[in-house]
Amino acid sequence: YAASVYTTTALRERADAIVRVLEQVEGVGTLSSPIKDMEDVCAGALPDLGTFLPRWVKRLERVRPSKDEWETEHDRWLREAVFRMDGVGGLERIARKTRRPQACLAWYQALADRGEWTEALKASEAATRLVRQLRSRGELLDGAALAAQELGRPELSRRLEAAWRVAPTLTRLVRWLVADGYEWKPLRARAAMALTR
Repeated sequence: YAASVYTTTALRERADAIVRVLEQVEGVGTLSSPIKDMEDVCAGALPDLGTFLPRWVKRLERVRPSKDEWETEHDRWLREAVFRMDGVGGLERIARKTRRPQACLAWYQALADRGEWTEALKASEAATRLVRQLRSRGELLDGAALAAQELGRPELSRRLEAAWRVAPTLTRLVRWLVADGYEWKPLRARAAMALTR
């Protein structure tokens, strides 16, 4: 339905029409990535996408963001459009501007998905300083540890410990405990240190 509205609506009215459609179908299904979702059902590329995207971004930016850390569907739609238009740099701008956990995680994830581990490490470190929510900071620190591991950096154990300390979970604890191997004595010493902390 959304793809049909996209292809049959004049370009100047298309952004408003798509917002109305997405809001109408919200109770039936969630389209977190409407551009991709519409492309998936079309026989080919969406017509006039290069011209539509700036209008789409402008329309979505008119929606007032919520004051809390929870993101809305509009926030996700905007993030998708900005990424399609401006790449990772656009995601970074959104993350730095909003300081929202999901925006920060999306910035890191886009770099990780491309295998750009040096940049992913920098993004996760910067984003960790932006986010207040401990669970999300833990996820970003997990990302920093993964990037360090992919880069063969020596501080993997320290980074895993940092993630565990910020947002303790059993999974994070086990990752940190076995980061340097499975030898019994070092494991026991590290577990004792974890209990003390």
